[in-house]
Amino acid sequence: MFGPDICGNERKTHFILNYNNENHLSNQNLRVEVDNFTHEYTAVIKPDNSYAFFIDGSEISSGNIEDNWNVLLPKEIPDPNAQKPDDWEDSPTIVDP
Repeated sequence: MFGPDICGNERKTHFILNYNNENHLSNQNLRVEVDNFTHEYTAVIKPDNSYAFFIDGSEISSGNIEDNWNVLLPKEIPDPNAQKPDDWEDSPTIVDP
């Protein structure tokens, strides 16, 4: 889904990707043109997982889908049970005896 949303005081452009039957909203706040004129909003998604967003032919935002949407699982999942050993030293330097 893609397009401007002007509702009450909230004005933003929704850029939602569907991946594995889940909707993922863009992490960016994309601006909306608010005046008495008609505007052309364009979203381009390329095969290399990059995107570009245009208003009236001018590029407003571009980048990599992985950077601006939470569509993929994190590459490293934190372990909630991980603990430092009891003899772990947190000081920036350690005295060499």
